[in-house]
Amino acid sequence: MKKLNKILLLCVVLTFGACSSHEKAPFPKATDYNFFVVSDMGMTGNLSPIATAKEVSFLADSLKPRFIINSGDMFHNSGVKDTADQLWTIGFEDLFEGKSLNLDFYGTLGNHEYYGNPQALVDYSLKGGRWKMPARYYTLVKTINETTTLRIIVLDTSPFLESYRKKPAYKEVLSQDTNRQVAWLDSVLQSSHETWKIVVGHHPVYSSIFGDHGDTKELIKQVDPLMHKYGVDYYFAGHVHTFQHNEVDGIDYIVTTSGCKKRFSNPWYYTVFDAKSLGFTLCSITPAGFRVSFINEKGEEIYSYRRKH
Repeated sequence: MKKLNKILLLCVVLTFGACSSHEKAPFPKATDYNFFVVSDMGMTGNLSPIATAKEVSFLADSLKPRFIINSGDMFHNSGVKDTADQLWTIGFEDLFEGKSLNLDFYGTLGNHEYYGNPQALVDYSLKGGRWKMPARYYTLVKTINETTTLRIIVLDTSPFLESYRKKPAYKEVLSQDTNRQVAWLDSVLQSSHETWKIVVGHHPVYSSIFGDHGDTKELIKQVDPLMHKYGVDYYFAGHVHTFQHNEVDGIDYIVTTSGCKKRFSNPWYYTVFDAKSLGFTLCSITPAGFRVSFINEKGEEIYSYRRKH
């Protein structure tokens, strides 16, 4: 019966398109607890990353985000060589400029970082600037108010992919122990009692794209069970260059699109919303819940969803 329901839902999605059935919430205010998620910004020789970054800065002027999370592939196509690489200036420091963006950027390793020197992203944070990345995977807690807290867990997902372990370009993943990372995730989640729990990884667990950018079976097998066991609310990812909101068994899987290159996606039975667009994600936490909005490169909100406890 469960399989039949999924097939029927798929037929509805393919016929009418994925959309949200949730009532649209009022747009966040500067007094709310706001933060942004950007992904796959890269520098591919076009102006798209600049346009997206300008909208990030423009919205930051009015919404005063507390921090920004980058969910990987900050530097296309070959990552950075070291902490002195000029891409740090071109693709980060000068790209995200403005007084409102003088805040913490929490980094995540993407697959393109593994083309270069992934450790350089950790080492760059030692310079004491905006870039914050204490380790290849790490966790932190944010206090929203006297009664509300947020647990953020950032993973290093590239080493999980078996296909990467067979490619010379990703030789660095062979040095990483995924069993150790899973044990660490289990320990962190087991001791986590925050109001909201989110996990961030470059690769999506579930993805509405067929083929190479589809579901990540290794994360479904090794990471997803722990998230369900300990009640994670959201999993944030990038990598596939589309906006996606997928929902499976109570967890909302949010995919932030690229700032430089967009792709088509294919609605599947778990797809709540998907869109071919450039942009970034706005998150806002209030007493009413945890709101996620997809903002395109023109600064337009194209989708919003609010999760309640």
